[in-house]
Amino acid sequence: MQTKMCMKSAMLTVTVAGLAGVAVAGGPFPGPAPIGPDMTMCQLYGFAVSGRTGTYPNGMNGATVGTTSWNIGNAQLVWEQSPDPDHPKIGLDLFRKKTFTMNGVQVDRLEHIGQSWCKHGFFALSNQQCGTHPFAGQNGVPANGNCVGTDGTRLGIGCTDTYSPSLNATQSGLGPRFEINPWTGGWAYTGSMFQVGGPSNTAIRRRLQFRDQDLIPPGGTTYNLYFQGYYVCQDDVDVFTSAGWKPVTSYSWTGSTWSFGQSSQTTDENMGFAYDAWTGARQTLIAQQFPVIETYTANLDGPGGLQESPDGRSMILSKVFDLGNGSWQYEYAIYNIDMNRQIGSFTVPVPPEVSVTSIGWSAVFSHDEPTNVRTELGGKAVDNQAWNSVRNSGDVTWSTDPYLPTSTASNPLRWGTMYNFWFTATTGPTDGLVTAGLFMPGTPTSLDGLTNVPSAVPPPPHCMGDADGDNDRDFSDISTILANWDSSTRPGDPGDSNADGIVDFADITATLAMFGQPCN
Repeated sequence: MQTKMCMKSAMLTVTVAGLAGVAVAGGPFPGPAPIGPDMTMCQLYGFAVSGRTGTYPNGMNGATVGTTSWNIGNAQLVWEQSPDPDHPKIGLDLFRKKTFTMNGVQVDRLEHIGQSWCKHGFFALSNQQCGTHPFAGQNGVPANGNCVGTDGTRLGIGCTDTYSPSLNATQSGLGPRFEINPWTGGWAYTGSMFQVGGPSNTAIRRRLQFRDQDLIPPGGTTYNLYFQGYYVCQDDVDVFTSAGWKPVTSYSWTGSTWSFGQSSQTTDENMGFAYDAWTGARQTLIAQQFPVIETYTANLDGPGGLQESPDGRSMILSKVFDLGNGSWQYEYAIYNIDMNRQIGSFTVPVPPEVSVTSIGWSAVFSHDEPTNVRTELGGKAVDNQAWNSVRNSGDVTWSTDPYLPTSTASNPLRWGTMYNFWFTATTGPTDGLVTAGLFMPGTPTSLDGLTNVPSAVPPPPHCMGDADGDNDRDFSDISTILANWDSSTRPGDPGDSNADGIVDFADITATLAMFGQPCN
């Protein structure tokens, strides 16, 4: 049994679209007080390397971050201890914004470059490190806003609980993410690595891993780093306050390790997920049901009332850059917030006449789901294999190997993880539905989201009666009409001399009416 040290106490295919925004942990908070327990990240600090393997500049690093949770709801948050499944699980992540130049235009891409196994929380302290409850006196919250202490099996109303960087780096308390259902918060001790064991620890295993190379930009490119903490709690009513992120203000290689500049522990972090650091990106939330109904909310409504949503949600992000040479750079990212069924494919509609080049994909290296361990525990084998990309007649699609058979490895977009997709196209953006294919079997099989997609190539100016596009009306036009007879086309395509989208007698009539006359 773990004992907390004193240092711890010191410390349906519906979419919603918008632009990235930032909220800080210290408020202001919109009222009234949330109904139910609301785990809010209120401190994020101490991002540092805890171990290394390999030699610079080709080494791997195991890092950590300190986190403080704060219950700003009006009910206690369940905070049991393993082997009880109802305890918080904490994931740590590292992102970078890569800024580079294409055809003299500055392009940026937010990438996920490091992630940890999950810290399994235990014993909620009853501290008050983040001030008084922001909703004091509302919905049953004590009027003074002070922490209402508990016996440690619950995080009390208005109370805080801190896991120091060293505690979040303690490898014996870290378990793989795949054992956790992010939507329900479910986890089982039986069959887990805590029970059956796992690979022996190294200086970096289980910790927030990132490569040296991912922090060393090539010439003409700059990197900005952001670290994130994310709590998964089974009765939390608002996942969007359960995470927080901060920018790294500076970083450097010291000769033996990486050093990171950052704000202090008491400086408010940005509430929410680090995809908000991709400023200007269009955000589209996808889920099987809207509004998304959490377990706690459904329970409040009683029998025959609200039903919990079948699964969680993911965020699709997009940015488009006009490269000024008749081409546009399309950048997409998908962050799986708490979707247990995961994502196995991504499709962007692209009209067949649009030229597409430089199709790309990137993903964080997943070290928490080695194939041998995953199959030993009876789950789907996974790997870090790049997704396949295909330019079809009407779209660009990326995909990993399907769920079945489970004996073959796949690389689905798991929870708490972000993948990137991009290409260059010869038309500018318009609104369109992209499709995220769900990885695990079930209904529906995919979810659509409204975001930026390449537009169609506009038809050329049309000359009435000119069926072959040579700017006159003659026997060649009649021949073109007959060669394309009874076909459906875009208005103005070969044979459609009257631009009505169908090649028929009306086109012959239009050509004969203007026969022998040049187009103006």
